[in-house]
Amino acid sequence: MSNFNIQQHASADFTVSADATMPVLTASGTIHIDNVEAVFQASIATHATDFGAFSLTNVGTAGSGTTVVAGPNNFDVATNGGVAITALVPSTLAVVAAAKELTDGEVLAFYWNEATTDVASATVHVDVRYTQVTTPA
Repeated sequence: MSNFNIQQHASADFTVSADATMPVLTASGTIHIDNVEAVFQASIATHATDFGAFSLTNVGTAGSGTTVVAGPNNFDVATNGGVAITALVPSTLAVVAAAKELTDGEVLAFYWNEATTDVASATVHVDVRYTQVTTPA
C-alpha cells in the first residue's frame, strides 16, 4: 500500500503578542499545501494603525525562508484589504499555487506581523490540509 497522494492535515495552537514565526509542520518527502484556515480565540476589529497581517510561510530547512505559501490576510482598514476577525470563525488563507510545494525537511510556519506594537495578544489555531506527493523520507 502506498502512503502518498493521500490528503492529510497538521494543526498547531499558539498565542502571539508581537511579530512572530511559529512552526506548524515539517515536510517529510514532497507535500502540496491544499487548504489553510486560522481560527482565533477572540475577535479582532479592523484598525487604521493598530493592525497586523498573517500568512503561512515556507521558512525552508534553515528557518530563514520567506516564501509565502498561503495568505497574507490582514485586519487593516477595509480600503487596504483588511477584514475583521470574528472569534471562533475560520479565516481561510488563499494558497499561492506557485508556492504550495514543500520538499523534505522544509518547515511551514505561521507568520504574524504587527504594524505597531499596540495589537492585543492573539490566540490562534491553524489547520493545514496537504497532500503527500512522494513517499515520506
